Amino acid sequence: MDYQQYFDFTENLLAQGKTTGSNQSPEMIAYTQLNFKRMKRWNKTYTPSIKIAEAAANVQNMVWLVITEPWCGDAAHNVPALAKMANLSERINMKIVLRDEYPALMDEFLTNGSKSIPKLICIDEASTEILGTWGPRPAIVQHRVLSYKEAPDKTMPELYEEIHAWYNANKQAALEDEFIHLLTTWANTQKQLLELS
Repeated sequence: MDYQQYFDFTENLLAQGKTTGSNQSPEMIAYTQLNFKRMKRWNKTYTPSIKIAEAAANVQNMVWLVITEPWCGDAAHNVPALAKMANLSERINMKIVLRDEYPALMDEFLTNGSKSIPKLICIDEASTEILGTWGPRPAIVQHRVLSYKEAPDKTMPELYEEIHAWYNANKQAALEDEFIHLLTTWANTQKQLLELS
């Protein structure tokens, strides 16, 4: 799916009182409803910076394959921004697949042994080489989550509240910084691949 198809797909599921996956509990549906609101907010409020647009302009044709699910909180904050970044260049083709429908694919791109999402896989279109990956969240948030797992300092709901507040306050600045670096790195790798071909 492209991002708009994914967004519409989620909206249609919620209209039927459903979410994705086999777990159709009221809790999972409530997560999906909340995360759909977050997606809508980022669709309206996030505008990519000139710096990320400049970085996107330097790439050759690439595919961003994003593994995600609409009930995932981190995905709700990151996937809308990734879609807007991808739209900065006609050479970036972003496609979305649902994690639980592609278990073998997810198993190839685990994070510390876990099926953490969202996970972006960047593929050079000409060579089909994997240029790199990103995910499941900006490095600063990932560090906080890993630190929490080692030494919990609050309840899990309190941690989630802290992380969602961070996303709202950061306004995608950390994500952009990471992708300016990644796009530059991936573009350089593409140049090397072209020279080798």
